[in-house]
Amino acid sequence: MSEIRFWLLISLILTLFGCVTTPKVSSEVREKIREDVVKKYGSSCRDIDGSHVLSLTQNGKFLSMDLDWVSRADGTFLGQVVDPLGRSVAEWSMSGSGVVFSSKIDSPLKKVSVNELGFLTFEDQSLYLRADELSCLLNGFVPKDWLGPFEGSVLIWESVYSDQGRKIAVSRVSGQICGTVGPGGIIGWFARPIKFCTGLLQGEMSWGEQIRLEWRSLDEPGS
Repeated sequence: MSEIRFWLLISLILTLFGCVTTPKVSSEVREKIREDVVKKYGSSCRDIDGSHVLSLTQNGKFLSMDLDWVSRADGTFLGQVVDPLGRSVAEWSMSGSGVVFSSKIDSPLKKVSVNELGFLTFEDQSLYLRADELSCLLNGFVPKDWLGPFEGSVLIWESVYSDQGRKIAVSRVSGQICGTVGPGGIIGWFARPIKFCTGLLQGEMSWGEQIRLEWRSLDEPGS
């Protein structure tokens, strides 16, 4: 996936929702569609786990790693980086109160922390994501709280939501869920949002040209 592909998806969405007159629906029908969207694509982001190959590109430097992870009922994200022989080389615990990271090797994951709002940061740049929300994206879902007022059908839709200073835009088209997460208000006019696309088996997240994280599931579909 590339940034060009991301913007092609956004252009298609704008075409679908900006240039086509859709039939008006009642508030009851709209709410029923929203409930179906939340049920199909939303998640509490708790009590889930997975195994992924993570590829991190930072200012031209590239690192790939295998990560086994679990998101607990309290929202804590636990990760274990393993080598090709299945041996643990790093462990990672993240929650709204902080990050604990231990590693046998030098790793850019040491640059991950949590700010006063409970959002993950990388090199002090806020990702505007909480630890448990990351687990949703890795599994091809979005936090169900992100699915606010929306337009469209169960298969093709867009939603805009705001909370605690964040503005979150999410849409689904061509089998993927894509969106942006960033600060709201005046700050949001100047700050670059985090962009993401996620699907059942793979996804990506980026902040400008400086940081790009891609992931691919190692789990069998349906497992």
